[in-house]
Formats: sequence, C-alpha cells, structure tokens
Amino acid sequence: AGIAVILHEPWSVDFFSSNYMIDLYDDFPPPMTTWLRNYYLSELGFYLGSSVYLNLEKRRKDYMQFLVHHIATGLLMIVSFAIGYVRIGVLILPLHDAGDILLYGAKAVHYLGWAPFDTALFVVFMVVFYVTRLLFLPRVVFSVIFETFLIAADRPDFNQWTEYWHVYIIHWVVFIILLSVLIVLHSFWFHLIVRMAHREVTNPGSTSKEGDIRSDSEDDSDDD
Repeated sequence: AGIAVILHEPWSVDFFSSNYMIDLYDDFPPPMTTWLRNYYLSELGFYLGSSVYLNLEKRRKDYMQFLVHHIATGLLMIVSFAIGYVRIGVLILPLHDAGDILLYGAKAVHYLGWAPFDTALFVVFMVVFYVTRLLFLPRVVFSVIFETFLIAADRPDFNQWTEYWHVYIIHWVVFIILLSVLIVLHSFWFHLIVRMAHREVTNPGSTSKEGDIRSDSEDDSDDD
C-alpha cells in the first residue's frame, strides 16, 4: 500500500543517487492527497493498536524493544503528521512493511509445517530486512541529519528554515532521536536474525523445528 501511495505522489526520491533528497522537504508543508492521508492514519492506528496488543499477548524476550519501537514509530508519525513532514514518514513506512510481510509469511508457512519453504522465506526476509532497514533507512536518516543543513546553506530561502531556524532545530532534534532509536532497534533485531541464520547453518532444519529465536517467553532461560 505504501509503495502504491508513493507512486501516486508528484514527488520521488532515489536511494542510489548522491543527490540530495530535496523532494522530502520541498513545498513545505506539502499538500496531502487523500491516498496519503488515509494510508498514514491507517498505519498510525496499526502501531498504536500493536502497542496495546503487546501487553495482551504472552510477553517475548524482546517485549521491551518492540514496545519502544512502536512508541517511537507512533510518536514519529504523530509529530510528522502534525507539523508537515509526512513525506519522510510515508517513505519510511514501506521500508518497515516489506520485511514484516515476509516475516509473517515465513511464520505462517512454518506453522503449516511446509518445511523447508519456511527457511527459504526466512532467508529472503533476512536480505530484505537488511537492505530496507539497515541500508535504505539510514540513507533517509542521513538526509534528515545532514542534507537539511546543506540544502539550507545552498538555498537560504528554502522552506524559511534559515529565518525560523530556532523552530526547525527543535523538529530536527526530535526526529533525530526517534529515528536513531529505530536504527538501534533494527540493529538489535538483525543480530537475532543472524543468530537464527547461524543456527540453521550449523544445525540444518533447526529453523523449521524450533521456529523464531525469540519464541520463548521473557521468563524462560536464554538457551539460544
């Protein structure tokens, strides 16, 4: 859904270009199409609902990390929607969704007992997770941290950032803190993913037999 929304937007970004991601900040605050607004609010509802659901299901070992992730994501979406940085948000959301879809698909195949297809899907998930969350997402964060200042230096009248720097610097700090939290959490989860991959290589079939490395409750001992 996120990719479809972006394709309908009049702006675009190129992750493989060395050019500034200027379309993320141009025409501020950007006009929001019905597609974009509905998608954004739907995703916000999902993350807020997930934060509640986390406290209803059996707590996993990374319960706190998931809770912090959903809270940080929810705050990012609320703040970005309120002050007009929705293009950054609508670009980041599909980067999260891509890996999640594959992960849930791999789990569904695992529960159906369709080995080794669950392992194959897990491998695809691992690659997509790394590319979207540890390559593409940091590229967006780099743009937020550095390119905003470089653009303002090249074009002092750009978005009135220079004139109202005392306001924009507060936005900048909030976004940097929350986006940095996401990257740290993604690094933590990729560490778990690599552990699962290592377990599968050293003990073939273990992923199909044992499932998610975080499947134990937080009360269980860590035997992984």
